[in-house]
Amino acid sequence: SLGARVALHGIAAAPGGLDLRAVMLVPAAFRSDARRCLDSAAGQEASIFNITMRSNMAFDVMLPFGLLRAEVPLGFGLGHSAETWLDLRIDKPDTLACLSRLGLGLDGRLPRVSHWAAYMQPGALDLHRALLERRVSIPGLRAALVETSEPCGANAPS
Repeated sequence: SLGARVALHGIAAAPGGLDLRAVMLVPAAFRSDARRCLDSAAGQEASIFNITMRSNMAFDVMLPFGLLRAEVPLGFGLGHSAETWLDLRIDKPDTLACLSRLGLGLDGRLPRVSHWAAYMQPGALDLHRALLERRVSIPGLRAALVETSEPCGANAPS
């Protein structure tokens, strides 16, 4: 949510060498915020997980209007690959199967429209904890996932 903006700006302002990690749940932030973060010394060393899902799409679409910014929200993903960044769509069957194999199974039955499902679905807090406690890494998840650059929506902005 809005905490993602705080995390991205905080990482961007931090010095390198801190081994930072962020788990952003349906972030109310934009690709430009992420790029600025990833271009920083700390951002080039951090591990940043962007948890997204289709049921948050209504909020992702409205975000630029609410904040008066003509930009692409991170709910549609970063838009390109970055070593220290992973977009994790928790409503995709292949992602759910992968997480289950890793012992981090999510319920997977998400409501059609919900901002809270990233927090409230069974298994979500276990996943967040595993990411924060470094039991799962970006390279490890990348190796286990069939990562795509598909955005949440069929007609997502580029």
